[in-house]
Amino acid sequence: MHSTPLNSPLWPTPAKPDVPIAFKCYQVTPTADGRWELRYPEPLILSGRRGLIARHVVADPARACQPWILMPADIIQLIGTTLPSPSWIVLEQTDGTHLRLSRLEKLSGISSDQTEILLTLMPLTVIERGAMLTVREPTSARAWREELALDSGSFSLDGNWRWCSRPINIGATVLGGNR
Repeated sequence: MHSTPLNSPLWPTPAKPDVPIAFKCYQVTPTADGRWELRYPEPLILSGRRGLIARHVVADPARACQPWILMPADIIQLIGTTLPSPSWIVLEQTDGTHLRLSRLEKLSGISSDQTEILLTLMPLTVIERGAMLTVREPTSARAWREELALDSGSFSLDGNWRWCSRPINIGATVLGGNR
């Protein structure tokens, strides 16, 4: 599980350096009242030599030098197993007992010495916590983006693939309307 904090000052609810985060894949079920039930969380490892981003770049380094997009279904395919449908990839942030969730809409990237990544995320409201999570999507189609980087890429395939700072750290952007 990835637990390196994101140090961007522009998270929807500001992240603190000591706030753990994790990417997880959940099986989701819609409810009659428009909510979603999230079950069976499976941790996803995006960073590291065996991480999903490294797998994508190493599979075709020349292609990864050009801008690319991974949709959640593409990322789930990189896991190498069949997951129940529908499934969501969710970014979890915890601060004490407070849980913040965002659904991954897409992951864009380009790779050279480093791999630069742009996450497009949809914030979710946690309604209930227990063996299963119940969430609600926002009433408006708001999304936010977060830029990240890994210290390895198409030109440094044998690197560590650790999270690192970007050469020009622009930060996050809140988007409205279209996703």
